[in-house]
Amino acid sequence: MSDTVSNGKVISLEYTVKLEDNQVVETNVGNAPFTYTQGTKQILRGLEKAMEGMTVGEAKHVVVPPEDGFGSKDLTAGSGGSEEQGS
Repeated sequence: MSDTVSNGKVISLEYTVKLEDNQVVETNVGNAPFTYTQGTKQILRGLEKAMEGMTVGEAKHVVVPPEDGFGSKDLTAGSGGSEEQGS
């Protein structure tokens, strides 16, 4: 049986963050993997939810909605800041 991602497990992963237009914003591919402990709120809620149940070596395309990420940005307010939603 393959080891699966669940709360309390230390996880190492490679990732690439892209915008909707496919522009790469950040990646660690080719560098050291990112390591965190599942279920400890060290990463975006949406990514943590997507990781749950994955198996070693599995690849997944994840789209994190604003409410599970950094919040939505109000482009009409002119503040340039992010507006957090939910908790």
